[in-house]
Amino acid sequence: MSDDWVDLLSLDPRAYRARVVHFARTDWHSLREHRLSLSEEQFLLHLEALFPPDESGPGDRFELSWWWPGDRPHYTLHMRGQDGMRHAQAVDHVGAMHERATLAWVRTTTQLRLMDPWGMHIGAPPPYRAPHEFLGACLAEFPGARLTSLELEHQEGYVDPPDTVVEPSVHVDASLTASDGGIVMVHLGTWPEEEYYRLSEWRRDLLLPSYGA
Repeated sequence: MSDDWVDLLSLDPRAYRARVVHFARTDWHSLREHRLSLSEEQFLLHLEALFPPDESGPGDRFELSWWWPGDRPHYTLHMRGQDGMRHAQAVDHVGAMHERATLAWVRTTTQLRLMDPWGMHIGAPPPYRAPHEFLGACLAEFPGARLTSLELEHQEGYVDPPDTVVEPSVHVDASLTASDGGIVMVHLGTWPEEEYYRLSEWRRDLLLPSYGA
């Protein structure tokens, strides 16, 4: 089946896209198997077939999500149209396959097609890395990016019936603007309430140079 898919990708990208969208709805396991068999070069052709130049431009934007459970982030990719709705085609269930090549393709394609700035959400599962460490890793992925916000949100504790107690906590979120205008939202973890003061000090020290700029 994989050879048949690759032949279709080369000969008839529109028919190939129709097959991908169909399998995404009916048999995503087979679609995942096909995607995992692609070389990086073939995968970039796969992206071109899913998101052709004549169907994107000003008012459209790419949306990525990175879920960073280990050394490499897993990701999804969608396109949101001028009407605010997501297009049917998407990339998901591929783990960390060609993740940085995909990001580079999104950034280049956004500029070439004069699309709206791309957006990304980044998160990671517990146990969370220290906020300064995870934020540093994210900044390293986007040389020239600037930190535009760093927020601490206090969450009240509550009882989740029948008898689960959820302790008070602090959500830590950051926003970055990439050098090409892309917007990156980063969830830096949910921390115990007693960490609030230490996190506040870290936030103040990190943002202080910006306030003086």
